[in-house]
Amino acid sequence: MARFVLLLFLFCLYSCSTSSTLIDDTQSSAHTSTTQNIESTTVIDSLYFLGKWSGDLKFDGYHLPMSIDWQQEAIYLSNPAQGTKNLKADTFYIAEDGFTALFNKQTFQFKEIDKNKMSMDFEDVTDTKHVVLYRDKPLAAQERPQTPQPTDDYLLDSITFVNAVEDVTLAGSLTMPNGKAPSTFAIMLTGSGPQDRDETIFHHKPFAVVADKLTRSGFGVLRYDDRGMGLSKGSQHNSTSFDFAQDAAAAYQFIESKYPDVKIGFIGHSEGGMIAQIADSLVHGAAFHIYLAGPGIGTVDLMVKQNEFYLKDIMSKEGVQTYITQLRPIFEMVGSSEELSKKQDAINKQAKLLYNSLDSIDAVKVAPSDMAYAMSMSSLIYNKWMTFFFSYEPQRYLSHITCPILALNGSEDFQVVPANLPAIKRDAVLADVTTIELEGLNHLFQNCKLCTLPEYNMLTETFSEEALETMVEWLTTKGF
Repeated sequence: MARFVLLLFLFCLYSCSTSSTLIDDTQSSAHTSTTQNIESTTVIDSLYFLGKWSGDLKFDGYHLPMSIDWQQEAIYLSNPAQGTKNLKADTFYIAEDGFTALFNKQTFQFKEIDKNKMSMDFEDVTDTKHVVLYRDKPLAAQERPQTPQPTDDYLLDSITFVNAVEDVTLAGSLTMPNGKAPSTFAIMLTGSGPQDRDETIFHHKPFAVVADKLTRSGFGVLRYDDRGMGLSKGSQHNSTSFDFAQDAAAAYQFIESKYPDVKIGFIGHSEGGMIAQIADSLVHGAAFHIYLAGPGIGTVDLMVKQNEFYLKDIMSKEGVQTYITQLRPIFEMVGSSEELSKKQDAINKQAKLLYNSLDSIDAVKVAPSDMAYAMSMSSLIYNKWMTFFFSYEPQRYLSHITCPILALNGSEDFQVVPANLPAIKRDAVLADVTTIELEGLNHLFQNCKLCTLPEYNMLTETFSEEALETMVEWLTTKGF
């Protein structure tokens, strides 16, 4: 995604990009290697560097594994903790007493230390990073200790069900305690973007962790692949949150048909909370809702707050205020019911006005020109998911929900901000609402240190034990 389209997908779990602090591989496919000739008279033994090397980058209290695969005609860099795998060097050549390689125009310097060690140094935004690489050392695997392993402690069935409204077959996993069917089932609803049944991100499997905890606590859990993902049929193209809510309703009806006397509720993460709100109206009332950073404030407000958080680190204070003030009318127009031509004209005009009201230093942080920025904004109206998203007002659905609601937010969540919680309690006037802000947790409900987007991948924790216990305790207290 071009940098000037920075506004939207922070709400989505998982349009995460690598941090500019280390290396950005978003354009890696466009690069080719242009190896320079190595003079035979050099004192450097070029054969020394051939082979596979790995080591740890010590960064803000983390040890991040990095590796180099040095071949005769190419060099490949991997930094799995930040999503970089086999990134090919733009070019490499002899420099001073070692080699220099450029990855996405970022300079890396390599020097021999001894027979089986070399150093790798590169500049980031603030300073020089130093890594010692060891020959033939295996790249350390990313630790995900909470990921459930195959077990006989409970039943796990692979199932399929059909959204008859759109004739879409969806596939998932149903977990139940051993013995008879439980009295309560939870249907798990994923966040924005195509997700599998485990809501996998950076090798984390948060839905698998939650399902394991709930099932061991006596509840049944259904989680399923989004349409077009995993074993599910259909496509995300031209699908909206309302379409995904129909899928959730079909999951509800599937459980209801198999176990007619059980209580069935929804657990939605991020956009999944929004889907639960809509689905409740389609099934005429679920037994409970649990929102894991689910939206309570309007999506326009939510996205304006996201942009403010993101831009504060790259723009002047005055520039941020100018930007977010003038951004709101653009988002409102995207979600409006105006005809396309009028929407496009209005957005183009407002986008150019916004861009040209910024000083030149701030302006280039969002787009290379006013025309580029206007084009990126006006293109949103041709995305059905986006237009529905920006028209969504949670109050419309929350005000009709009558079942108990547990709404959780991490205090360090900048994607769905904790200020979201009071709105849920305010608008769900017919429901018994419990809202809890969990200290120190990010959008994925991990205990964070840096509390940034790239850190999702660095953390070994998949899902906070406190958040898991909170859900189980609440369900038990409410008699489920």
